Amino acid sequence: MPSRINQPCPFAALLLALVCCLSGCAGGRGETRLAVDQGFREMDFQGEHFLLKGWLKNGSSGNTLYVYMEGDGRAWRNRRAVSDDPTPTAALGLRLARAHPGQEPVLYLARPGQYLTAEQLRECNARYWTFARFAEEVIADMNAAVETAKRLTGMERVALYGYSGGGAVAVLTAARRSDVAFLATVAGNLDHEFWTSLHGVTPLSQSLNPINAAEAVRGIPQAHLAGGDDNIVPVSVAQRFCEVVAGAQVKLIIIPGMRHEGAWDRIWKNIRETFSQT
Repeated sequence: MPSRINQPCPFAALLLALVCCLSGCAGGRGETRLAVDQGFREMDFQGEHFLLKGWLKNGSSGNTLYVYMEGDGRAWRNRRAVSDDPTPTAALGLRLARAHPGQEPVLYLARPGQYLTAEQLRECNARYWTFARFAEEVIADMNAAVETAKRLTGMERVALYGYSGGGAVAVLTAARRSDVAFLATVAGNLDHEFWTSLHGVTPLSQSLNPINAAEAVRGIPQAHLAGGDDNIVPVSVAQRFCEVVAGAQVKLIIIPGMRHEGAWDRIWKNIRETFSQT
């Protein structure tokens, strides 16, 4: 049975509307300034295909680098037009990174196209925040950035955390690594074929599907968090993934009343206490 935690205190037009909501609504670029105030430093990770932005905070304990991967961001300007800048309007992945309660090193890693200048964005095809958001080249460059940060911090292992579409990237990245100490997703899109079928919208035909990597991550301790009131990536998506992975090391945690773009960061410390950490 999944765990439940009580909280303290909305291609086809529908797909466009859903993706617009994937990261909430209020000032992602401003939130990076708050991260800098907390000790994160901005970094560029130049991959084979993309320039990725990240913010790294050095730690004082442990041997594990904690990596938080951002959601899909502002993929669409409206129901019909693709966004020319996918930077999240509310950076939920960054908020989780900032709320990390330990003293270990933490990396917040943005997705292709996010936080770039207008000139840099011209070099990044918009398909990488729409139909190809989980393409092979995306995962390869995200994985390379994780490896670079791991080397810079001198850590032996990594823990991969992902919010929304970042959860898909975290799973697909974990599947190609042998040093993953823990894997966690928050409102993660862990089976995009099921997700698009569920909503009756156009498939993400140029993307890898995380559920197809279930066997590769089966041996990794992991937790998948879903919001009880999430109508964008509903609980059934995480349930389906956990059923395929199976095993005692996999936990499904459902947060009653939590929406997709809810205040996950405000309860992050308490949530993390409910699943095993290394």
